Amino acid sequence: MCPIKLVGFDLDDCLHNSTGLSERARIKGIDAMISLGLKIERQKALILIQEIVTDYGSNSSHHYEFHLI
Repeated sequence: MCPIKLVGFDLDDCLHNSTGLSERARIKGIDAMISLGLKIERQKALILIQEIVTDYGSNSSHHYEFHLI
């Protein structure tokens, strides 16, 4: 039997609520864009950003780029 050389595990949402922090950051980003002149209803923008996160994953660095296209 080979000795174990590495044990890896994911700490997201174990030590702190990273999912909740990310969701709040996306909402604040939407609110900032609307306050700077983006012409979209807030609720529609929130639905769109959630669809983008679902389609492209929560770690994509392009969420707002997809939103503006």
